[in-house]
Amino acid sequence: MTKSTATYIGILTLVGVTVAPAPVQSRGRQGYSVRLDGYVGTKPESAAVEASWTVSVKGDPYKLFVTKLRVLTGSVGYYDIINALKPYETAMTIVGDDEQIDLFATAPVAQKISVMGFMQFAGGARFFMISSVDYVGPPASAGTTPTP
Repeated sequence: MTKSTATYIGILTLVGVTVAPAPVQSRGRQGYSVRLDGYVGTKPESAAVEASWTVSVKGDPYKLFVTKLRVLTGSVGYYDIINALKPYETAMTIVGDDEQIDLFATAPVAQKISVMGFMQFAGGARFFMISSVDYVGPPASAGTTPTP
């Protein structure tokens, strides 16, 4: 675990106020394990997306196109997470192991990825602590459009 990841986890532990989807708030829970599939930076034109977020990775913004979001633990629907993040210009900060962060940040153009991790909303902080990033198949070669 890197020093910055430990700092983020420490901050999350100390913050007691929860800003999360209503089903999560009502049960006092602050986080849940998720798996998301999607594209970083650029997506194929034909890819249908459930959400399009700007995320922060080591202080740099990245566009994340989510094609499928699954909640693995927690009594909250994927749509609750998507709706909770809609109002924010930067949806969340991605933290975790440096190797996994680098896989995320350097995904090839139009490369579908599958990311496992833990989403935590606490106070004004929104974190996605990734545990694994896998590339799914080869990058799409035709019909890609760069996305600003």
